[in-house]
Amino acid sequence: MARVSKDGRPPKTRTSIDVDPRILAVFEAKAINKSAWFDRMAKLYFGLTNLDEEICKLQSMDAAIAIARQEDERREIEKQRQEVAALMAAQAGERQAIAEKDRSESHARKLQDAWLVFLKKRKQTPHTIFRKLPDQDTLGDFVDFWPDTTRELSSLAGEEFSEDEVIAHARRQVCV
Repeated sequence: MARVSKDGRPPKTRTSIDVDPRILAVFEAKAINKSAWFDRMAKLYFGLTNLDEEICKLQSMDAAIAIARQEDERREIEKQRQEVAALMAAQAGERQAIAEKDRSESHARKLQDAWLVFLKKRKQTPHTIFRKLPDQDTLGDFVDFWPDTTRELSSLAGEEFSEDEVIAHARRQVCV
């Protein structure tokens, strides 16, 4: 009595063969199942299978490999696109930070220049400015000084300054 597998086919026997390393590299590169391939080739050689079916199987394998390669290429292109987009975003962020820093420095220079003109025009000294600082004006004698000074500095510089910004600048100038 012959042995058969559960699905009715004869059992397969495990064996090993010697193969040229270049051929093995092709099998591995194309991810071809070596056992199944050698089994099909032996059946073809001995006439145990339909040649047309084998040709269709090989063509479908080649088509699947081509599709897999295209998918890999698409993923690689998408990855490169994302890397370029990230690089461009980082560069845009750097440019924006530099522009913001330049605007901030320009704003500070304009405030300093307007401050110097204001001091000469109003004949103010660091001592008189110090006395007019809000934390030094305990009696509230100079409450209107800072809003008026802010308006004057803004018009001198041609740029808007906030009252807090002007007071902080004055504090830095007189408390140095």
